[in-house]
Amino acid sequence: MCRWIAATLVVACAGCATVKVQYDSDPNANFSAFEKFSWISDFPLIAPENDLLIEYRSQPIMSATQDILTAKGYRFVEDRREADFVLSFTIGDIGGQLVQTSFPPEYRGRWYWRGPVFRPSAAVSYSPGQLRIEVFDAKTKAPVWVGYARKDITGSDQYNAAGLLGDIVTRILRNFPAA
Repeated sequence: MCRWIAATLVVACAGCATVKVQYDSDPNANFSAFEKFSWISDFPLIAPENDLLIEYRSQPIMSATQDILTAKGYRFVEDRREADFVLSFTIGDIGGQLVQTSFPPEYRGRWYWRGPVFRPSAAVSYSPGQLRIEVFDAKTKAPVWVGYARKDITGSDQYNAAGLLGDIVTRILRNFPAA
């Protein structure tokens, strides 16, 4: 399974030399009010509806994300109704596009921070080779933080896909505020 994920990212990450990480957040978000987190849905990898491998592509990213956020002082809860914030993520693919039905209905809308940030209610292209983690306030359903990274996968990376994904998730979440 991890070799398949690495192979997917090899194709998706062609052309990127190093891990490039960027993030942004809503300047009005009150991160100090967040204590508990969960996933946006049972399958938090936001992907086209016909993606039959969602579960297999998700597990290493979900595990790393939970570990990192727990280490930052947050508590994971299975029931997303009890969470203060929820997360989703995407894995860029060549020619990939998310459509409005990819996101749970309550998280669709036009969102602005310092300009248009997020528009899950329409078809949105996502970049090849990009792992993107989105954080939503569970009460308002608005996005409050996004981080993403790109990396060119080497041959040796393919044999350590879980470790590589863990490292990339760590880099993405490095700038997420601690509890």
